Amino acid sequence: MKNIVDLKNNFIMADVYRVYSACMFEPTWEKFRERAENLSADPNMRVFGCFEDDALLGVIAVRKMSDYAEICGIAVEEKRRGCGIGGKLVRYVMDMLKPDVLSAETDDDAVEFYRKAGFLIEEFAKVYDSGVYRRYRCTLRR
Repeated sequence: MKNIVDLKNNFIMADVYRVYSACMFEPTWEKFRERAENLSADPNMRVFGCFEDDALLGVIAVRKMSDYAEICGIAVEEKRRGCGIGGKLVRYVMDMLKPDVLSAETDDDAVEFYRKAGFLIEEFAKVYDSGVYRRYRCTLRR
């Protein structure tokens, strides 16, 4: 049985890093710890983990602002991807936080997850120091 629990106060843990680092660019423990500290300090941030028994299967970090929420990171244990865990986390956020709009920005690697989860997808170009990259704005409405 899979349970979803609030991880905001337990975000800086090795198990969370192991799963969540998959949604980070060039992850290191130090980069994760810094991001986790920043997210944990934000009063609008919510972090949820999906567990089966004691094993962490997936994590979602969401910033909720009145009727709008933004996914700041979502990741699923590599061996469990494609099993519905990410979709379950998205549905949980929609049911628990009840935003009118849930959004995310992603890349080519994850855009199909959002499409399958019912998000509308808008492609755009984003400029970074290292060049221009294709990105996707993903939007889910209630």
